[in-house]
Amino acid sequence: HTHTHAHSHTVAVVMGDFINLVGDTDVTSGDTLCLDYVFVDPDALSLPQLLFHAARTGKVLTLSALLQHQPDAEVTQHLITVVTHGGEEAPPLVIAARYGHRNIVEFLLDNYTVDVDQSGTVKVDDIQHEGATALWCAAGGGHFDIVTLLVDRGACVDR
Repeated sequence: HTHTHAHSHTVAVVMGDFINLVGDTDVTSGDTLCLDYVFVDPDALSLPQLLFHAARTGKVLTLSALLQHQPDAEVTQHLITVVTHGGEEAPPLVIAARYGHRNIVEFLLDNYTVDVDQSGTVKVDDIQHEGATALWCAAGGGHFDIVTLLVDRGACVDR
């Protein structure tokens, strides 16, 4: 039995034979979000797809758990992998900036070697924008805290 809630998603983290349901808290308010418990077929979603969805929905604990036991070289690869979903094609940093998730952007920049100027294709008002950087996405979405963060981390302002 499933409860639907406006902004509640739980990503099943698959490790070995165990499926751990990772709940997540909204770290900005400290409120635990209402969770949908969904069992994911381990073969249904790739790790980059799980990372994409965690980044898109602002689930920093889930993102962290998914990356935790991965070898560094694989993590670097996963964080530049472009995932296609709903007309958008982007790596985690770009999709997090697009949806205003400062917690994800900061987590990725603090903990991993991520190109701050990587780009993807995002949809804004049903129009696809190719070559959109995280900075462009944050500025376009009015997420000025993310803009400041990205510029502080060396994002190119001329693109």
